[in-house]
Amino acid sequence: MRIFPLLLAGLVGGSLASQGQGLPAGQPDTTRTTATTTIPAVKTPKPPKRITILPIPVLFYQQETGVGYGLGGLLSGRLGTDTITRSSNARVQYWTTQESQNLLQFVHTIYSPGEKFYLNGEISSYKNRLYYFGIGNDVSDNNRSFLDFNLFIINQRFQKSIAKNQFLGLQYRLSRVYNISPQNGRVNKDGDEIAGTNYFLPGGDPRLDARQRQNFSVSGIGPVYTLDSRDVALGATRGSLLDLQVMFNGKFIG
Repeated sequence: MRIFPLLLAGLVGGSLASQGQGLPAGQPDTTRTTATTTIPAVKTPKPPKRITILPIPVLFYQQETGVGYGLGGLLSGRLGTDTITRSSNARVQYWTTQESQNLLQFVHTIYSPGEKFYLNGEISSYKNRLYYFGIGNDVSDNNRSFLDFNLFIINQRFQKSIAKNQFLGLQYRLSRVYNISPQNGRVNKDGDEIAGTNYFLPGGDPRLDARQRQNFSVSGIGPVYTLDSRDVALGATRGSLLDLQVMFNGKFIG
C-alpha cells in the first residue's frame, strides 16, 4: 500500500515531464507588438534675400523735351552678414523723349562689409537739348535758342573709414561735351520758331568766342571727406550727410 503513493507520484512527475518536453523552448510572445514612429523631415528655412531688384518705370514732361519715357532698375541690399553695415544700392536707368534726347545712367552707393570702405559715383551719357540765352545774368528772353549736345560724365570716389560714419579718400571726375549742334533760328517761350539767328552761332552772342563753341573735356582729381550718418543712403529718414572736396583740374590729368 505504501508503493501506490510513490507510483502515483512517479506517474504524475513523468506526465509533467513529457508535457514540458512537448513545449518548444523560447516560444515568442505573440501578444506584444512593436510600434514604429516615422518622424517627418524638418525643412530648413531659406535665408532671407540679401539683394533686392526693383524695376522702376520713368515718365516725365518738360517744355524742352516733350514727353519722356523709359525704364530703370534699383538693386539694393546689405553686403556682409553684420548689422553694422548699411544697405548699398545701385541704379540703372534709360529714357528717351519726343525730341530725341536720351539718358543712360549708372549710379551707385556701396558700403563694404563692416563699412571699412565707401564707394560712390556715377557713369552717365546724355543727349541733351537745352535753351541757350547767352553768357551772364543780363540776357534777353528773345535770345532763346535750341542747343543740342552730348554729355558724358564719370564721377567716382573711393574712401576709407577713418572713424565711425567718417570717410576720407580721393574723387575723380571727367566731363566731356561733344556733338554740339545749335538748331537754326530762335524760339519763344512756347517753343514756337521766331525770326532771328540762333544766338549760339557766330554773329549771335558777342561774349562767346570760337573756342567756346567747340567740343571740350574737363578732368579733375582731389581729396574728399564725407560725414555720413544716414540710416539709409537712398531715402534717409534720419542722420546727416556732409561732403567736403577739392578738385584739381589741369592738363596733367587730361
